[in-house]
Amino acid sequence: MSTALPDEILSEILSPALKVSDERFSDTSDVSPFAKYELSTSAYLVVCKDWLRVATPLLYSVIVLRSRSQANALEKVLQKHKEFGRFIHKLRVEGGYGMAMHTILKSAPNITDIFLTLKIWSEDNTQGLCKGLPLIDPHRVIVVDPPERKARQNQNLTALTTVLLRCIRKWDNMRVFDFPYECHYQDPAWMARAMKLADTLGHFKGVHTILLGRFFQIPPFLRPLSEISTVRTL
Repeated sequence: MSTALPDEILSEILSPALKVSDERFSDTSDVSPFAKYELSTSAYLVVCKDWLRVATPLLYSVIVLRSRSQANALEKVLQKHKEFGRFIHKLRVEGGYGMAMHTILKSAPNITDIFLTLKIWSEDNTQGLCKGLPLIDPHRVIVVDPPERKARQNQNLTALTTVLLRCIRKWDNMRVFDFPYECHYQDPAWMARAMKLADTLGHFKGVHTILLGRFFQIPPFLRPLSEISTVRTL
């Protein structure tokens, strides 16, 4: 008699160890919930062939990239195993990470949720993101632009922001947008980015939910957001 567990049961057993909760994936705190060192879950893949078969889709369902080396490693995996890209549904990118991001986004046609940061250093190459973002059509978009003493301004950040605004106008599936700015952002550069983003969302007629932070006063970018006819939740 075979002692192998059905894939469905094995999946239920492995899921708690492999899945990333949506609460952690969408966390927009200044300090990433993934900043602390954690043991790699890829070890589950080498236990046996059954675990490899069942765990692979679970492992790749939610991808969190925190460094260029992680992005490069994922790029190599997807180049060797192109079928793995179809398993990616949520992608959290905490930097620019170079041209590897183009390969990753090109290989992942089923992305429904994407997390992007505008905390981009001047040497943080965003060309891969700029080339790859138009290739996807996510349902939910989460953007962070953490408040600092002074708003960052550099060519890589400008390029990414420009492409992001262009993509928002073309992402037909986008229904939920997590807006990154609050009223206490005093630097004019932040407010300018906030207004451009709000105006762009105002011309997109598909979004129905915009998530905002807490306000102690009404910021100027709230008006164009409130005038979007399709928005049901603000």
